[in-house]
This record gives sequence, C-alpha cells and structure tokens, in this order.
Amino acid sequence: MSNKNQILDAISTYDRKNKVYVHPILTPDMAAKYISAFANGSGGDIVLGVKDDGLNLKVKKYSFQIKIQFQKALELLNREVDFVLDSIEYNGVNLPFISISKSEHLVKASNKPYKFTNQGELIEMKINKVFLSYAHDDSDLADIIETSLNKSYDIDVTRDVRVVDFGEDLEEFMRTIRKHDYVLSVVTKSYLESVNCMYEITQAMKDENFKERLLFIVVDSKKDLVFYKEEKDPEDINSQVYDADKRFDYTIKWNTKIKGMNEKLRDANIPAQLTTEYTLSIRKLDSIVVSSNEFMELVSRKLGDSFYKMQEDDFKIFRDRIRNN
Repeated sequence: MSNKNQILDAISTYDRKNKVYVHPILTPDMAAKYISAFANGSGGDIVLGVKDDGLNLKVKKYSFQIKIQFQKALELLNREVDFVLDSIEYNGVNLPFISISKSEHLVKASNKPYKFTNQGELIEMKINKVFLSYAHDDSDLADIIETSLNKSYDIDVTRDVRVVDFGEDLEEFMRTIRKHDYVLSVVTKSYLESVNCMYEITQAMKDENFKERLLFIVVDSKKDLVFYKEEKDPEDINSQVYDADKRFDYTIKWNTKIKGMNEKLRDANIPAQLTTEYTLSIRKLDSIVVSSNEFMELVSRKLGDSFYKMQEDDFKIFRDRIRNN
C-alpha cells in the first residue's frame, strides 16, 4: 500500500501506474469496482479531488463524505480487503485517498470481478472455466494441476471430486463438460483405458471447437513418477500415445470389450426390458471407440511437454494459452 509521501509524489509526477484519480464524485458502485480491480491485480490507489484529463492532473477541492461512500462500497464486496483510508494536503487542498493491497482471493463487486487492462481500462474480468479430465489413478497429478491453476484469479478448475456429491448423476455432470471454456486432459494409460474418461472426451468432442478448447499433458516420462504419492511402475502410467501400434492396441481393447458384451447379451436369453441398462452401456462403448481414436490421433499430432517439465514452469503454458485466446 502507498503512504502519504508516495501519493504526493505520484500527483507531482503525473504517475498513473496503479492509480485512479477521481473528480468530482466517486459513487459506492464505482468505488467497489475500482477496489475489486486493484485487489485482483497488484494493488493500487484511488485519489480523490484530482481531475485527470489524460494529459495533466489538476487538483480540485473535494468536500464529499468519502467515509460514508467508502463504507457503502465495502458492503458491495464479496470479501474483506486490506486497505488504508487517509488524506493528504496538497497546495492547501485536502485530498482523500484509498490505498488497496493485492488480495490472495478473488474480490467481486456486486458479484462480479473486475480488473484493469494494460492500458488502465477498468473491465469485468472473464473467468475461464477449465474442466480437468483425468483417471482417478492419476488424482495426485490432478491435485497439483488444480492447485496451480486456481492460483490465477481468471481460471476456475472443475473436477468431479469437487462438485459431484453422493447420489448425484455422474453422467449428467460429465455432460456439463461442453459448458466449459477448456478441457485439460491428463493423458496416461489409465486415462485411455477408462470408460468414464473416454466418455468425458466423447461429450467434449461434440463441440465443433473442441480442438481449440483442448489442453493436454501426455504422461510418458519416468520423471513424472515422482509426483505420485504411492510407488507406481512406469508401464502403469506410460500412455505411449505417440506409438501407432499402442494406439491400435487401445482400439482392439475397446472393440474386444464391446464384442464380449454383445455375446453375453445374446447368450443371456432374458427379456429385453431386463437388459435396457446393459444395452445402453454397449451403446456408450460404441461411441467411445470412435471418439477415443480421434482423440488419440489429435494428441499424437501435437507433441507436448511432460508433466515434469510443465510443473517446473508452474503450468505457464496453459495460462498463456487460456489468456491469449
């Protein structure tokens, strides 16, 4: 936060970095938006009684009851913020100022988060929803990704263990994958052999913009093993998705499973009304085969870094991709 001398220097030097100069009035609504933006950024100052015409800063008298308006602004926020409300004297004029610290959590004004652009424009912050798709055997990796990405105010990670309560419909949850801005797949052997994971991808691929929305990590490196809490064999995590023969093995596995289920259904010789759920499972697997082949081909064409390398950079590649689109 800025002190009195820093505010005086800023006015004298026309410093606009992390500063907003306000005249003639600051409404509670606008004050709350400024506070949200500064708290969601690197902090900043609201200086009252100074008119900014884009070129010069002109000091004006300011007699508005700032404490009352500021208190109303705080009531519009979703959480408490760290701030200083004070005043300075500049050429005989009393100028109130509010200095706001950066917040560790997302701050909203009237249930909307705000930020400043690089040009200093106040805008509503877009929250990018990322669906984290992974096999539960790889939940240790998912934990690391979620923790890293959720440190960014403009990224909100969704995963099944966070939003699906006991008794809720998991398939209905998986269908919501298309309502997310991005899908981040943790591609391992377990992932490519999981019915639920491949079904998630089946739902996501119904979106014509799927290729642009897909983010992925291919877990192939032995170095990736260090991120699992329990010891694993490299063969248990290595997807080998860049190997055409191995990709074909996954296809054979799914087709063999479908063939076996169809034979079991045929040999059961029981009324059709008792086989509805089983028949739907077969149809589900049918859709998975086509989608999984397309997904593996797509991933194999886009060489990606290992989990180990991405984690070293705190998954910056994903943040950059999300923010630049």
